[in-house]
Amino acid sequence: TVSATVGCAGRTGTAQTNDVSDAGIAGAIRQAHEIARILPPDPEYMPPVENSLDEGKPARLREQSDEFRYQIVSTTLKRLREEKLTAAGRLESQERRILMLNNRRTERSHRDFRWQFRVTAMSEDASFLKTFVGDDRAKPELDSLLDDLCEKTRLASAPAALEPGPMTVVLSSKAVADLLI
Repeated sequence: TVSATVGCAGRTGTAQTNDVSDAGIAGAIRQAHEIARILPPDPEYMPPVENSLDEGKPARLREQSDEFRYQIVSTTLKRLREEKLTAAGRLESQERRILMLNNRRTERSHRDFRWQFRVTAMSEDASFLKTFVGDDRAKPELDSLLDDLCEKTRLASAPAALEPGPMTVVLSSKAVADLLI
């Protein structure tokens, strides 16, 4: 996806396109310009930056190698086997690149790597889903995350029937989000 933002006389217009051909990008820029012309002035509008091409490039961030991904999965499976729990899950990772530029030769770029690991730990009579999210800036604190996953799975074990009636229920933020979606 290409996102074009055009500033015009204190107004800002933005348009997006999935057509990354020259004609598609030019069309998104024209559309963003038209939007900027018809919108009211933006009180927070900032004019384009007036400097030359950015000379300083950020240090290359640590890429997520296959070894990095394998380490997350193998550590998780080993730990859950030791705890006598069954596991099922999914590890996703992606590289993201962002390039921002304007017609005054100002250019900024950013690149990062993100990953998400969703794993369900299951005992004989209970299960618990945990989602780990990380990026390229730090390795995950996998041991503490797995401690939490195992503890919550054990707490869910041996469920007991409750008598109907009023009771206080405390939900984690993740549980609330799942209920709202």
